[in-house]
Amino acid sequence: MATISENGEKHFADVKTESGLVIEFQNSHMHRDERQARENFYRNLVWVVNGPRRKRDKAQFFASIDAAIVVKDEPRLVSVRWKEGALLRDWGASRVPVYFDFDMPTLWRLNPGGPNGTAYLSAVPKTFFLQAHRNGSPFEEMCTKAVERVAARRLIQQAPLPRLLIGFERYWARRQRRRRRF
Repeated sequence: MATISENGEKHFADVKTESGLVIEFQNSHMHRDERQARENFYRNLVWVVNGPRRKRDKAQFFASIDAAIVVKDEPRLVSVRWKEGALLRDWGASRVPVYFDFDMPTLWRLNPGGPNGTAYLSAVPKTFFLQAHRNGSPFEEMCTKAVERVAARRLIQQAPLPRLLIGFERYWARRQRRRRRF
């Protein structure tokens, strides 16, 4: 069944769950404007993208995974630059979760909205994906929040520690504090 947007554009959802989640399967190339229009129209949306659609996508994607920073081992969560490789570049700016399907038992979930070109990818078993969305569990919200917590913890750990003042710097800091008191 088609849904019509305010501007008269027709949208056909591939799958709409009982909980209102729209799952769009994407095999062919999609222009960024079209993707954004669908994401704006369907507020509760996830993409499932055919990973090996182009010849080099699978190799580039898994090369990015191999070079990634492992943020968490179980469940596996890695941090990659989303501008590396065509597949990540095409979908990295999405505001909704994107799942890459490489005809394996595991999907790779791209968490939406990574800061500074950083993307967080997590491995999700297909059976778990299907079960969670069939049951209507708030899987997407829980997953996004969990990734955001882990990413925030990682950023805090990476923050530089305050360095101790030595020699002249310590003397100069004491002198400046004394001047402010008077």
